[in-house]
This record gives sequence, C-alpha cells and structure tokens, in this order.
Amino acid sequence: MGNIMKINVISASISLILIISTTLSSLPANASYNISTKIIYVDDDGGAEYTNIQSAINNADEYDTIFVYNGTYYETLDIDIPLTLIGESNQNTIIDGEQEHNNVITINADNVSINGFTVRNGFEPGLLNEANIHIFSSNCTIENNIIDNNNPMNFFGIYLHDYTYPVDCLNNKIISNVFIDQNLFLLGTNNNTISNNIFIKSHLTDQDGIMVISSHNNSIYNNSFSGKFLSSLELDTASNNLIYNNNISGRIKTGIGIYDDSDNNDIHHNNILNCTCGIFIEKSKYNKIHENNINKCLIKAYSWFSPFNCWYKNYWGRPRILPKRINGVGSGMIFYRYDWRPSLIPNEI
Repeated sequence: MGNIMKINVISASISLILIISTTLSSLPANASYNISTKIIYVDDDGGAEYTNIQSAINNADEYDTIFVYNGTYYETLDIDIPLTLIGESNQNTIIDGEQEHNNVITINADNVSINGFTVRNGFEPGLLNEANIHIFSSNCTIENNIIDNNNPMNFFGIYLHDYTYPVDCLNNKIISNVFIDQNLFLLGTNNNTISNNIFIKSHLTDQDGIMVISSHNNSIYNNSFSGKFLSSLELDTASNNLIYNNNISGRIKTGIGIYDDSDNNDIHHNNILNCTCGIFIEKSKYNKIHENNINKCLIKAYSWFSPFNCWYKNYWGRPRILPKRINGVGSGMIFYRYDWRPSLIPNEI
C-alpha cells in the first residue's frame, strides 16, 4: 500500500508540473512576469494547507500557483493579485456560488490564469452585469473550464469588461439551459483571443453565444456553437475583428450577425448550418466575407443598408457557376449584392 501511495503522489506531482508548465506557456507573451515557485494546495476534505480557495488567495504572494483538489467549493472568489489557479479536473473541481452573491469569480488583477474548473451558480440581482467569471483586468487566461450557466438569475457566462485586454478564453465548455443569459460577452475590450470553446444552449431566447460590443481587433476562431441561440456570434459597433474556422449549427436564428458600424471585419472559413439566416449585415461596411460554407439556411445571407461589403468564394449549399445574389434593402429600395465568384465545392475548414 505504501508503494502505491508513493506512486500516486509522484504521478500527481508530475501531472501538476505539466499543468503548470502548460498554463504558464499559455499566458500572454506581452506581459512581464516575476514567476513565483510556490505552490499552495487546497482540499475541501482537509489534508492540505487550506480547505477553501479564497483563503489560499488571501495568503498567496504574487505569481503563486494554487492547486485545488477535486471537490465542490461553495464560495465566491475575488482575485486581486496575479496568480495561477489550477483545478485537478474540470468536471470534478467545482466552484459553486450558491446563487448568493454576484460574480462567482471576479478578477481585478492582471496576469491571472484559471484552468480546470466547473464554475456555476452565480447570482444576478437585477443589474444585468454579473457573470460566472467577470474580468476587469488584462493579460488573463481562462482555459479548460466548464461554465455551467444554468441559473436563471445569472446573466453572463464569461464577461470581459471595459478595457480588459488581452484576455485568452481557450478550450472552455459553456453550457446554458436557461432563458436569460449571454454566454460570452465582450464590452469595450480589444485584442482578445476566443478559441476552441464549445457553446451549447437548449432554450431559444433573445441572447447570443458570443456578443461583441464596441470591441475591436479580437480573434474568434475554432469555436463550436450548437443549440437555440438568437445569434451564435454577434458584432455590434465592433470593427477589425478576425472570425474564422467556427462551426455553427442547430436551431439558430442568425449564424453570424454584424450590426451598427461593425466595419472592416474579416469573416472566413466558417461552417454555418441549419440557421434561419446564415449571415445578416446591418448598417456596416467594408467587411470581407469569404470562403464560408452556408448550408440549409432559410435565408443564406441578407444585407440591410450595408452596400460596401465584399463577398467572394463562399459555398452556398450547392455548386454555382453564376454569381450568388444577396438580397438587401438600402435607401428605401431593394438592392442586391453579389458573391461574384462563389465556390463550386465546400470550402475546406
């Protein structure tokens, strides 16, 4: 038995070193770090330095690593110093806000990394600005977490607040089964990376998978959307964003929505399937929409007062030799835009 325990300890230590190395390597490269070598352990069953996570945070030094063993931790977290927070398993290391507070995790410090948790049961008391994870800082990484947004009082899954940049949201699974929520919300924040996340929603509401408002120069790619979103991805007064290699399918009203002076965005190599409208553009210009696959949508694309966008090499559900007409309205008249060079075969994505 003693040898088995030693093997388990060695194995856990090696795994922790690998997780920390991976986490540190994923932190934004433009930050300046004074990396601590101290690891603090938390276990709700006892046997570690702390039994709750906030106590470990309160006693940590800058750039410490806090490793949290499997368990359910009924608490909310306020992070005010740079550190790395690692869960043993994102399915079994759970931070539960118990619907008693606002955000489950509030990040007010730069250079914070959160990896390997289920985060659930935030509370929104009517202000419409609370989240499971709410970020007010820069150079943060949110990776390999499950955001369980099933509390009808919780408005946002992950909220990147004004002037938080860059933030990396990577490899997270965001699940929503409620009637009011935004899964991932960017407001006034630039230069973020949103990639390899899974968005799942089971109730049709007037909310979105990713909503980007007044946020620019973000990269949104390799994400998967399934379920009953109003829009899988919506841009509103958001320019110079790069959106590519996303898979969008399900009972979704709009695959990608581009609204109100969202200009100069590059939207390419996305799979859009079974939406009411594949791509909708309203009062936005100089966007490039190219090499997307738009299949089995009632309206494949529509342009509302948006004459100056460039469409090319999109696949429209069947081989096309002639240009694809894109219906629209402008200046009180029906007008058309065209994909002059539609793809004959689905684009490789």
